[in-house]
Amino acid sequence: MLTRLVTLVLTALCGLTALCGLTALAGCSSADDGAESVARPVSTDEAQQLATVRFKLFEQGSVPVTVAAKTAEGDVGLQGWVDYRSQLGYAQLTQQGTSNRAVLWSGSTAGVHASQPDALGNPALPIPAVNETGWSAQGLGSTTDALPQLLKVLAALGTDRPDNPMLLQQTGALWLRDDTFDGQTVHVFATPPSDSVAEGQSNVAVDPDASGVRLWVTDEGRLVQAEIRASSQWSTVQFGAESGPTLTAPGISAQ
Repeated sequence: MLTRLVTLVLTALCGLTALCGLTALAGCSSADDGAESVARPVSTDEAQQLATVRFKLFEQGSVPVTVAAKTAEGDVGLQGWVDYRSQLGYAQLTQQGTSNRAVLWSGSTAGVHASQPDALGNPALPIPAVNETGWSAQGLGSTTDALPQLLKVLAALGTDRPDNPMLLQQTGALWLRDDTFDGQTVHVFATPPSDSVAEGQSNVAVDPDASGVRLWVTDEGRLVQAEIRASSQWSTVQFGAESGPTLTAPGISAQ
């Protein structure tokens, strides 16, 4: 698993046609649905709002993240940043019964090293060069492990241009409900279950269980929380509003 430097194969992203490709890496349904909410296809205005979510992450640059992940080996916590401009993520990894470690990942590689957290619980900076002693490595190929799958989706959430709102509607993006997050109103969306385009809007199936990525989005289009299914396990990611430090890692080339 991520006790070693690993290779993350992101070919399943296929360039991420709109938000659809995210669900190809994730899966379906969450237990947190509002009982009185009825999922429906996104409206034109909602599709426009959803289409900017990933671009806003890119514009923010380095985004603070707090992750509560479910894996076959137990609960795993991550706290740190994803820099969508340099395409690097760096987070302190916590798991009961393990030593202090930090995980570093890009669009193609990931790995861990021993690291004491700073006073806020983030990994210490600067990031040590990956060719220094203390990093360990293993080729991964395709994997069914939950944590590498989760990192793949996290790495793919930001993009340097808005998505196509019409494609979001045609491929099955759903409004699930309105909710509150940290005292503000948010809209909960399910990303398209695939990149297959229906012949007409009336043919788009309304099946919230078909999507493996759900997004909590403010009126301004800022992503504050996501639920991601990886290896049949649901994990929660919260995104900070303030930009974090620019991430650089000697020996890692962003893709």
